[in-house]
Amino acid sequence: MKTLFESWRRYLMKEGRGEVVVALLGPTGAGKSMVRDIFVENGWQKLTSYTTRQPRRGTEEERNQEYKFVDSNKFEELRDGLINVNTYKGDEYGISKEQIRNPAPYQVMITDRTSIGSLRNEIESLGKNIVFVYVTHPDKQVLALNQKERLAQGQITQEEYEERLGELRNEIKEEPNITKSVNYVIMQPSREEAEEETRQLASELKRVT
Repeated sequence: MKTLFESWRRYLMKEGRGEVVVALLGPTGAGKSMVRDIFVENGWQKLTSYTTRQPRRGTEEERNQEYKFVDSNKFEELRDGLINVNTYKGDEYGISKEQIRNPAPYQVMITDRTSIGSLRNEIESLGKNIVFVYVTHPDKQVLALNQKERLAQGQITQEEYEERLGELRNEIKEEPNITKSVNYVIMQPSREEAEEETRQLASELKRVT
């Protein structure tokens, strides 16, 4: 971790910019929301995506402002003011440029593994730096069990469960290459260890900016 922060400090000094966006990515069920929430608890502003999909049943997505839920017409009105626009299972997602331009120096968001190159360019064009953090688990079977738990809780259907397992297999296969493209990897065997590493990372990234 020390090497990461030393490199990051040198980069910021060279660029003359201190505002940073942390982008979290990783396989489904890896704990990205948990990591993001810890960043928020440590003073980072949560960047919230607009989406045309409906809130998942059995969850508190809408009340907790996990997304800004809008219909397709509204999304089209917003499109020119969004970045990181992507489509997943027919539903569209995107983050407001104005939200990122907010003078908050520390921001955190969740993105997908296909967006690293384009998102870096978009964030830097808005005058901020970006750090990519990959969140995963050393035991990939745990990730599959997390999806099974969501199925048992009624958060996803049997069809969605099977689709997610297929996606997970692809994500695990691609993981070695993706981890080479990010700035930092959180991969701990227990939730407690992952939480502690996240708190340290959230604190240290603020300290060096």
